[in-house]
Amino acid sequence: MRPINLYLLTREQDPGLFSAYEAHLSGRGQRRQANGREQESLRALVEDLLRDEGAGGLSPRDLDGFYYSYTIRHISKEFDLLKFPKGKNAVLNIELKSGDVGEERIREQLLQNRTYLGHLSDTIYSYTYVSSLHRLYCLNAHSYLQQVPLESLRALLRDPAFWACREEDIDTLFDAVYYLISPITTPEKFLNGEYFLTSQQMQFRTQILAALRSGKRPLLIGIGGSAGTGKTLLLYDLAMALSKKRRVTILHCGHLAQGHRILDRKLKNVTIVGLAEHPDFVPEGTDYLLVDEAGRLSLEAFQALTDKVRQAKLPCLFCYDSARFRFADESGRALLSCMREKMDLSLSLSGNIRINRNLARFVRFFFDQRDLPPERSFPSVLVRLAHGQKERALLGDLLREEGYVLFGEGVLPEPGDETDKVAVLLGKPLAYDGQGCLFAGEGEEGLLTLLHLYDEVSRAREQLCLLVCDNDPLFASLMEMLGPAPERGED
Repeated sequence: MRPINLYLLTREQDPGLFSAYEAHLSGRGQRRQANGREQESLRALVEDLLRDEGAGGLSPRDLDGFYYSYTIRHISKEFDLLKFPKGKNAVLNIELKSGDVGEERIREQLLQNRTYLGHLSDTIYSYTYVSSLHRLYCLNAHSYLQQVPLESLRALLRDPAFWACREEDIDTLFDAVYYLISPITTPEKFLNGEYFLTSQQMQFRTQILAALRSGKRPLLIGIGGSAGTGKTLLLYDLAMALSKKRRVTILHCGHLAQGHRILDRKLKNVTIVGLAEHPDFVPEGTDYLLVDEAGRLSLEAFQALTDKVRQAKLPCLFCYDSARFRFADESGRALLSCMREKMDLSLSLSGNIRINRNLARFVRFFFDQRDLPPERSFPSVLVRLAHGQKERALLGDLLREEGYVLFGEGVLPEPGDETDKVAVLLGKPLAYDGQGCLFAGEGEEGLLTLLHLYDEVSRAREQLCLLVCDNDPLFASLMEMLGPAPERGED
């Protein structure tokens, strides 16, 4: 997507051609349909800025270099206008409103935008233009909103430092890692509110809060989704919302990490307990029970817990990794069936937000190559080959020096653990069967091996290294998978 000149864009007066012209100017991959109010607000801003050019108005060149209607990938957060001046370490953000929405809503949006943009620069110029009133608002350095004359924006755009804009791919400036945090690995950011929910998370949040506050008791709600879809972040965000008036207990189905303990100390009216340390499940005085990693419960433990919350008429929310059940044994399949049967409301998060999409695609194809596309590229994945214990140890040490966390041979991640760089040991009997599915042996032992392997590879956020040990056939399969597709022979 390229920056555009707002003067050029607003020359097209036909509403039906506006989106096509904008896509042509910006090189946007897909047309964005702008409604009539949006188009008129942009035209009104441009005309107001250009008015009385001889008396201090702008020239068309001063309106160059704007990104129009940019949306951050994975989050669906949209900015109306952004400009990144090449000669100044700053960001200009202008939001457009067709009608008066109230100063408080304007201030809240500009404050939120400033948080999204904060990693780019300490200097963020934040404006909102209300076209029906021809009125301009500015959020100052002290976060106060004030109405300002249009001349203040004109003066900024006349600054030679604003004439040229930075030309790098705008998507590289808004990596999801800046916004989609884990409350467990980065509790300080979570406590400071330095996180954002996707549109689907926000939709589920609204739906869940409405159900919990409906008065129905008991109420069992399930949130499924594969690793990285944001289940835990949504659960902790709900805990904060509910704890404003009620007491919340979060039951983590594993051992508590340091992040859990920090949140437990600092979140008011929220108690976090680990299943391993708290076999009684529900402390006295709980108003809402939220269960994280519920898919790791045994069938018997799940039934005992649901019996208890129903008897106590306690609203309960269960978060679980639905992809893990792909490798479930008979007991695991029975647990999933029981969970689905008992839930009063079931929701499923989709779209991987915690790890990059390239890595998420690889994890899917790693276990099942049947739908592997002819054109594939997985730059986030490395493969290394070792023969013998000495080479295995040497390569393992090298990977640790490069910042990788090494899993395998009895070293397993705790539920909720995640890290940027993960290395996984792959040995025998791992192999691909005749259909392209990863196979680890017959029966429940083979399923358990695949389940542990899924837990390991799904912990990586940015880089994954597969260290293949004494398994040349598996290494050959991975080389074929990661390499370019074979060339078609001539007819």
